[in-house]
Amino acid sequence: YSTCNLKDVQLIIKDKNNKIVLPEQDKQVNSAYNCKLGLYEIQESMYAKFIIPMNQSNVYKFYLRDINAKKDYLIGNINRNKRLNFTLKGKIIKMFKDGYSFSIGDRELIVKKDKTPNIVYIFQTMLGILKNHKYLAFARIFNKRNKKYYIKAGDNGEALFKYICDNCPEMAKNTYFAISNFGPDYYKMKKIGKVVRTRSLKHKIIFMNAKAIFTSHTIPIFINAFDKDKYKYYADLFDFKLIWLQHGITQNDISATANRFNNLASCFITATVDENKEVRKDKYFLDETSVPLTGFARFDKLHNNPQNIISIIPTWRRNLSGKALDNGFHEEIEGFEESDYYKNYSKILMSDRLNKLLKDNNYTLKFLLHPGMLAYAHKFNKFETENIKIISPQTANYTELFATSKLLITDYSSVFFDFAYLKKPEIYFQFDREEFYSKHYTPGYFNIDTDGFGDVLTSYEEVIDKIEYYFNNDFKIEDKYLDRINNTFKYLDTNNSKRIIEYVHENIL
Repeated sequence: YSTCNLKDVQLIIKDKNNKIVLPEQDKQVNSAYNCKLGLYEIQESMYAKFIIPMNQSNVYKFYLRDINAKKDYLIGNINRNKRLNFTLKGKIIKMFKDGYSFSIGDRELIVKKDKTPNIVYIFQTMLGILKNHKYLAFARIFNKRNKKYYIKAGDNGEALFKYICDNCPEMAKNTYFAISNFGPDYYKMKKIGKVVRTRSLKHKIIFMNAKAIFTSHTIPIFINAFDKDKYKYYADLFDFKLIWLQHGITQNDISATANRFNNLASCFITATVDENKEVRKDKYFLDETSVPLTGFARFDKLHNNPQNIISIIPTWRRNLSGKALDNGFHEEIEGFEESDYYKNYSKILMSDRLNKLLKDNNYTLKFLLHPGMLAYAHKFNKFETENIKIISPQTANYTELFATSKLLITDYSSVFFDFAYLKKPEIYFQFDREEFYSKHYTPGYFNIDTDGFGDVLTSYEEVIDKIEYYFNNDFKIEDKYLDRINNTFKYLDTNNSKRIIEYVHENIL
């Protein structure tokens, strides 16, 4: 029995002839996988990247080498890529790439020169799945050898979808926008291009044969065509690149959930200079080519049409959100009305001084809950007045809200970046900063006090004071915040979608 530091061990791979394949990269990484006990690091992480030769069939085994003792220990458990890689144990299920197949055997990776999945393989695996797992994966018969479809989803996906349909006719022929139902949004998107209803058989066929999936969210429930317990029976047939368009600019440390091993994005789109630097750090385990600085597609749709409107758009709170539902929303939890979140926002909405300011100046205040807090909409609807409107996130048009609002009040939500893109004033209302960063997010590179685009306030009285200040100063943004905006964004134009498509085609696909 012996103990050693990471610098004393090395991860290696040996082929069937016992020849060692050395890692291309091999280094210790300070990441979310490190564990501490007080001040002591009790678990460290090492990142090793291998390029396995693809010129012949072979069998590879993974070893941990004790450099000091000069001994190699066979690694018995290979944790496979959880969504897009090997799915079921045994040699029946394979992955296919560039004329080779891959499968997991007894503590080994088996590589064979093999054609892409044919009808024989499809039926053999269907029978194997039925025998071993009691499930007939009949949709497998719709797999095609040549992948060609692209799928878009989410707000940035919507903007990119419109750009493709308007400017890339060949790509548009095989591009679908996935949407959950036949409501107004379905028919709105259908006027733009091809639409497919999520989880339908058509969606499953397109998903299985996708070349790329562009999505604002990487949470499986938002992108998968298959139910979460059925996904694994088809994943060996997937060969798409996952292009993460993001929902909002990354400002906090999300490396624990957004690293390469967790969300499996082939490309992580970024929109600001510092965000790009953050996501390129080792703890995200991404190659530099996987993290382009292009700007967000939805920024192309941002425009200025200021009206007498002030918007309040707080983000969600993990500790106030109940169980996640199949529709992506959360259950309500007991005691919400006792939370600082509810108390502070209700005080603003009920403020006599604020209501008088709005009425005397003929302004409307729009309060928009985060979709994750939709369960509490009924708690706020009672605050509606002639000058205060409670907006549902299910029907909200964020682009129009940004365009028409003269002032944004938020807390930690990344929507403040969109608003800053338009160079308009904003206020940060952070009454629960300590609790937020202990229960919701880990603070990242972006320091709102020194990098933000507006005053950071902690009491509702201060917020109303600052709103009155903007009424008295024609809602003009202060120079110091305008300077910060200009230093944050590399691009302040309407060519973000163009840059994304060009980069993906040149570097990812």
